[in-house]
Amino acid sequence: MALTDKRELTFRRDQDEIDLLLADSDIYYAGALLIVDADGKAAVPSDTADLIPAGILTGVYDDGDRVDAKTIGASNTVKGVFKRGLVWLPFTGAAQSDVGEIFYISADDTLTQTAGSKTVGIRAIGFKTGYLLFDLRFYDRIA
Repeated sequence: MALTDKRELTFRRDQDEIDLLLADSDIYYAGALLIVDADGKAAVPSDTADLIPAGILTGVYDDGDRVDAKTIGASNTVKGVFKRGLVWLPFTGAAQSDVGEIFYISADDTLTQTAGSKTVGIRAIGFKTGYLLFDLRFYDRIA
């Protein structure tokens, strides 16, 4: 799956905000969970090793746009603003027993417990029905 519209997420406490250059040739949605690709740009996740969480895209960009969907072309120079910190992310079948388990970012709106080729995961630290709590400032490197 992948986002096709903005989504609202619930954050806990203050969030770190960072600006990251967006990868070329894609559409980015507010509320997307993105990774940092091999070029150091925020991108939609793929099944690739060593991709750390970028954070949650806010829909604010350094070119002055504040939009729910941002189309990025080739040779992009636009940075997006990301929130990093404690966030409740939806997970179908979330259970109390998931707390402490490692999850992998498989799409801009999806987590999985299957690593595939991914070597970086995020650890669930809280549970409520339909959601798990993650701190996107921290991740686990799985060798």
